[in-house]
Amino acid sequence: EIHYSEGDYDYYVEKRKARMKSIEEPVQKIKKEDTREKSKVRKLTWKENKELETMEENIMNTEAEIERIEKIFSSPDFYEKYSAQLPELTTQLEDSKKKIHILYERWEELEKIRDQK
Repeated sequence: EIHYSEGDYDYYVEKRKARMKSIEEPVQKIKKEDTREKSKVRKLTWKENKELETMEENIMNTEAEIERIEKIFSSPDFYEKYSAQLPELTTQLEDSKKKIHILYERWEELEKIRDQK
């Protein structure tokens, strides 16, 4: 290829470097991923494994607690027997629902850790 440049030799060298740079940029070497390094697979710790084993039981107990409180609320004589305990029962029900939500999230998290390979 012939390139004409108007100016002195320094101007020619400057334009040539710029032209060579633009030619070299698309021909970059592709870096290969280092296959010697294996990705670290996280395993369950002993404590997490024990937590996972008891998770189903904890969820069932919490659901039973929610069911018990909801039965109290739905009983026909609720206001006669439990009117004084209404704020306490409401708080217990809300706390149990929050706890069950946290337990399900934790269970899902532990299952993901256990199943990843």
